[in-house]
Amino acid sequence: MDIKLFFSDYFEIDNSIIDEYGALDICIDADLPVFIDPFLLFSSDKPEYIQLHDQIVGHLINLKKIVSITSQPDINLFKFSEIHQNWLGLCKWGNKGRGLGPKFARNLVQAFNGFYSNFGNETISYSSHIEKLTLVGSGIGRDFISDFTTNIMLEFLLEYTQAFALEHLREDQRKKFSIRCKFDKTLMIWIPRTFILPYFYIEDGDYILLTPLDILTKDDAFISHNDLTHQFRKITSALENSSLRDAINTYFRKRLPRVPNAKSTEAAINATIQQYPVILDNVTQLLLSLSLPHQALLKRTY
Repeated sequence: MDIKLFFSDYFEIDNSIIDEYGALDICIDADLPVFIDPFLLFSSDKPEYIQLHDQIVGHLINLKKIVSITSQPDINLFKFSEIHQNWLGLCKWGNKGRGLGPKFARNLVQAFNGFYSNFGNETISYSSHIEKLTLVGSGIGRDFISDFTTNIMLEFLLEYTQAFALEHLREDQRKKFSIRCKFDKTLMIWIPRTFILPYFYIEDGDYILLTPLDILTKDDAFISHNDLTHQFRKITSALENSSLRDAINTYFRKRLPRVPNAKSTEAAINATIQQYPVILDNVTQLLLSLSLPHQALLKRTY
């Protein structure tokens, strides 16, 4: 029995063609545990990637503006379904993950009313980063950030995949799909575009997306909730304003029990950030200096 697990196998092309194109030869039987990392867009020297990072941050800023002008925003604007057609993520069987539903939407609205009320207007960090969403709440990590990023850059991924399909696949291996991928800021809706894409011509007919290798990572998000927890004292000690630094450290210590554990320490950190959200403006800059160089997934690792 000829089992076709990878994109190259299914479409009967040599995997060197995909390697030369710069894409990941995805497994089309189950998700691969790799993720799109927006920091790799930000740190790239490719203009199209830098533009994508600006687009992602810009979409967050638009969402923040919606929160600022209404007390009851349309929660659907803050929900993002998983783009499962790229076959990336943490789904053990198949490729149907949870996406970013009502809980994420409510947390994001709450964050823009508090923690991230100055997102896009930071005075300390030299750039806004989508990864700041991972800083508060252990439930938001690399898979969530990858899902959000994929939604916002979907139009780019569709164009990227279409270009490959038109050049390297037979006509019977591709077909037209109308996909909502472009956000209209005036109408506040996602509008469709038509693309010619690879698809499951033997099975259910769904389209398949390719993703560039140089924006993928198998590591945790570059800036994560774990980083914030583990580096919290270094972050607060790095504050230049001595009065603010002392006030924050005093507030934090008062919320720690006599014998703290991981849970009580995290609760104290969250309470301190609620009281002093300015802390988050320092996190990106400090973690950039503390972290090892962030590497893309530059080769097949499965």
